Parts: sequence; structure tokens; C-alpha cells
Amino acid sequence: MKIEDYDTEDFACDHSFQQYCREENDSSVAFWTTWLNQHPEKTDLILGAKQLVLFLSAGQGNRLEQLYHLKRGLRQRNLLEASLESTPPARKNFISPKTYLTALAACLAAAVIGYFLYSKNPQLIFSDGSRHLEYSSTASGRKTVLLPDGSMVTLNKNSNITLDPEFSRIKRELTLSGEGLFEVSHDADHPFFVHTNEVTVKVLGTTFHLSAYPQAKAGTETVLLKGKVEVTVNADPARKYILKPNDKFVTKRSANNAALTDVSLKATVVSTSELNAGLKETAWLRNRLELNNERLEDIAHRLEKWYGIEIGFDDDEPKSYRYSGTFESETVIRALEALQLSFPFKIKHENEKIIISK
Repeated sequence: MKIEDYDTEDFACDHSFQQYCREENDSSVAFWTTWLNQHPEKTDLILGAKQLVLFLSAGQGNRLEQLYHLKRGLRQRNLLEASLESTPPARKNFISPKTYLTALAACLAAAVIGYFLYSKNPQLIFSDGSRHLEYSSTASGRKTVLLPDGSMVTLNKNSNITLDPEFSRIKRELTLSGEGLFEVSHDADHPFFVHTNEVTVKVLGTTFHLSAYPQAKAGTETVLLKGKVEVTVNADPARKYILKPNDKFVTKRSANNAALTDVSLKATVVSTSELNAGLKETAWLRNRLELNNERLEDIAHRLEKWYGIEIGFDDDEPKSYRYSGTFESETVIRALEALQLSFPFKIKHENEKIIISK
């Protein structure tokens, strides 16, 4: 079948189109972007198909495969119905294959109807054809988020980030309410933006701490640990500040808790002794691990609870690796990398979780 003749389900079942929707393959993204530019009349159809792919693949790894098989069955329906109508059931309680085909059609219809219901829900996880994601920590625990571009954010308690509806490896923007440590994947061509009520932080690739609780009397604080960032005051976009490692940028609030446009930059370098002890701004995140011949599987459970991210194993062998010693780390990845130095294993990110293998 020609692509020009595709309907919504045809697009959703096309493997290359699925890769385009999930931005998993550069050549697929380039092909479909070019094709859509050449066929603007298909924009609405593509938008619906893209939303359907994202709906079916959001946390449901086998739904696309199910949709594919359902569609194959439905395409044979007319041919089968013709033969079934001329062959009556052999016994009274016999359920005809035609009934099964009808059920399959109902399943497909339910999936599509479910997609349209979700797409009109005010608690939408899609916007303009792309996934709109929000991650929140609770009042009792942290949460670590692995972003699609390879960056990592660890949120303190009562914090959340909301990704731009088109967040990707190319367009990297999100909004923070609360407090978090950001480790941004370097990409000079695609800056990373973090928006808060008072400031916007522009990053190329770095590690920084940002505190922006809406009701905090102290205002917003940005501490650069590594790399380089540019901070812009939202109330006065012309005022931009470049931070160097160990610079601390703060805003001040008035007595009535309103943000001021008068912003001070504290550019004092943190002392070596304080660096060794760890910055007080990130004390909430540091985890001091004291290990005494402990299995990696048990250590992983401790890291899961502390950093708020799921850690799994692809192989059983690394689970039994044992470690001893004492160390302190500010992120779950740095903690695992420290363990790797004494007994190597591999780490990868997969579906917002960390996977360990030998």
C-alpha cells in the first residue's frame, strides 16, 4: 500500500512511523518530517496517528504489536465473512470464527475510543501530538527522573518538573517548582532551559542546583557545580548573568513575599574545605553509604529508596557482587559509578529506570 493511502491505523502500525513518533531513529524522523512537509494535507491525519502511537506505547510495551495483529485480522474480515456465511455452525453451542473477528474489531475500536477519550481529558498526557509529562516527588521522598535527552534530575521533597509538550533531544525545555539537582547532557547546538517563576536558566551541559519553591521567603537560588549556565530574570529579560563553577545566584523577596527585580549575584568561590565536605545546598541529596561486604542487589534497594528511582537487573550475576567501604554521592548514577570502580558492571537507562548488567 502507498503511504499516501494510509489511514490512521496504517500509520500507527508502520514501524518507521512509530520510531518517528518516539524519536528513536534519526533517519525515520528525517523521512517522516520530510514526507509531512511534502504532504501538508495529511497533517491532521498524522497528528491523530502520532497521538495514537504515543497512547498505545505509553507504559504498555505490547499494545502496538497487538494493534498490528488486530489490523491484520480485520483486513481479512470481509473475505472470511463471505465463506463463513455459506458454512453454518456444526453444533448448537458452537461459537463461529466470525464472532471472534467481531470481538477483535471491538477491541481495536475500544483502543481507538480510549485514545480519543484520553486526548480530551483535562489531565492530558499529550499536547499537540506529543507527550506532556509531569514528574513529582512526595512530601516524604525524593524522585530521580531520567529525561529523553539523557539528562538526569533529582527532585527534593514536594517538588515537580513539567516537560515542554515537545521535549526531545532537540527541544529541551521544562519548568521546575521546588528544588532539584540537574545533570544536563551536553549538546552545544540544543540548549537546555529550566523555567521557574522568577528566573530562567539556560544550560549547554552542566551540573547545577536550583531551588525555586513558590512560597519560599528566600526566593530562588541557583548554585553552579560544574560547567556554565546563564540565568535570566523573568521580570527583566535584559538582565542576564553568567555563572562559573561555585557561583551562587539568588533572588530576594519583599516583605509581602513578592519577587523583586533587584537580583544579587554572589560570586564568591566556595572554600576547598567546604567543597570536600559537600555544598550545604545539596546536603539533602547526599547519601553516605557505609558498606560491609554487602550484595549489589541489596545496595540497589537502598539507592532506590534514597533517590526515588527503580533499579533493575538484566543478569543475576551482578546481584551477588559484594562491596565494602564508605563513600558519599549526590546522585544515584555517581553512586553506582563509584561501585563500578572496585567491581565493574554496566549501567543503562531504559523506560525511566536504571538497568544493571554484567
